[in-house]
Amino acid sequence: SKKVESEEAQMTKARFGIPLLAFLAVACSGSEPISGEVSYNLPDKLTEVSGLAVAGRDSVFTHNDEYAIIYEYRLSDGEQLRAFALGDPTLEGDFEGIATDQGRVFLVTSDGLIYSMLPGQNGERVAYEVYDSGIGPRCEIEGLSRAPTPGELLLMCKRFRNDSSDAL
Repeated sequence: SKKVESEEAQMTKARFGIPLLAFLAVACSGSEPISGEVSYNLPDKLTEVSGLAVAGRDSVFTHNDEYAIIYEYRLSDGEQLRAFALGDPTLEGDFEGIATDQGRVFLVTSDGLIYSMLPGQNGERVAYEVYDSGIGPRCEIEGLSRAPTPGELLLMCKRFRNDSSDAL
């Protein structure tokens, strides 16, 4: 059975992601090149990348904003290793983050829907499960990360809905 947490507990976990992300942004914003820094030109099909997640020792998963297609890229040379899609036809939505945990891949929408699936083979359409985080009506989700505790995810809120503040 799946562990269900209260909305308050979920919001607390979502808030913990913000200082870490802010720290990473500050730490990575220096003008000095980072040793081993590499960049790749992404293909045209990845017009609005909304997240990165560890896929393997030398690869990451990424996705576009509007379609549930997940791409795996090798870090050493930028080669696409595989791409797999959720559903047939491919699921559409406002996808804002990706994470991996315990052999599964997770996508989250701005409304707080979390899609869970096993990674597919190249060209495969995979089955998925969807969970409602319960946060969507109160918060516009903008990021997803694996939590330090296995089996838990962190959601990042971009802004509260029906609130005058722009960001947390």
